[in-house]
Amino acid sequence: MNLQSISADRRARVVEANNKVLSRLFMVEPVWTNVCFARDAIGLASHTLLHAGPPFADPTNPSLPILSSCVLVCLQEGWANTEEQAEALIKSGEIALLSALQFNVLMPLAGVASCNSALVEISDLNSAGKAWSLLSSGAGPQIRFGTRDPKVIERLTWRDSVLAPQLKAIVSKQPVPLFPLARDGLSQGDDLHASTLHAQQALNQILLPTLDTEQADPEIKEMLENSPLFFLTLWITACHVMLHTAAANGQ
Repeated sequence: MNLQSISADRRARVVEANNKVLSRLFMVEPVWTNVCFARDAIGLASHTLLHAGPPFADPTNPSLPILSSCVLVCLQEGWANTEEQAEALIKSGEIALLSALQFNVLMPLAGVASCNSALVEISDLNSAGKAWSLLSSGAGPQIRFGTRDPKVIERLTWRDSVLAPQLKAIVSKQPVPLFPLARDGLSQGDDLHASTLHAQQALNQILLPTLDTEQADPEIKEMLENSPLFFLTLWITACHVMLHTAAANGQ
């Protein structure tokens, strides 16, 4: 809206409304509070998959990258034994595809979540606001790329069975405020999207000593040290919490 093209009275009301929204936004304090599974976080049912973006006009005919990700998750879950069987389940509607945003879940690119997928939980310290996103498993083959690389299934299994319990044990005892990490990143040149290197390094300073103390799987430490975009999943979820909470409080 061009404020110069409206009356002074309406312009004042627009500025006042904007200031109220911003004041609510600035009250939000996003914190990484949990690692949990979709079945527990949002009650996601079996044979249901969450995808990025708005709902498909025809969920039995999703875009090819989403279809590929769905096929891999069906194989990981054991709902199908072959890619052909997985595709048939999706195209018949036996596997339901729903927009992740309906559940306050942020899904990266062609990523897909099932009931047994590990999620990060971001909460607002000053309200009941919460959102979730897929727990990142680091560099290499990833579900968000929308390929049918079978190595993705290995990464998903490692994420859910090894990485998730270790990180849950840490953040459930010591929730991680995200603003300090974001400030560290921005002050050193991160844009907090394409580049989160320094924010990730600040996060590692919190996580790695605890992992060493608990003698965690060494692959977890290696993944965190070599995954400069791990922080991105946390941050996009935090941004959703901030905007969604501010909007909800204004209704």
